[in-house]
Amino acid sequence: MEEQDLRINTKYIGKTGNIFVLFHRFHPNIECFRRHDNNLHFGREFIEFKDGNRIIDLEIAAEK
Repeated sequence: MEEQDLRINTKYIGKTGNIFVLFHRFHPNIECFRRHDNNLHFGREFIEFKDGNRIIDLEIAAEK
């Protein structure tokens, strides 16, 4: 997923299976994700670099 694909108020799932909501415009150094237990996370926690390209390590979470 690319940074520009992220949408505010959308649920995303991380590699560990935790569900996050993007509550603020994505920024690597700003708390912009809220986990299901209300812990806040910085955007950089979801950034990886593959082949020199920055990617967001998240997928859209299925609604339950």
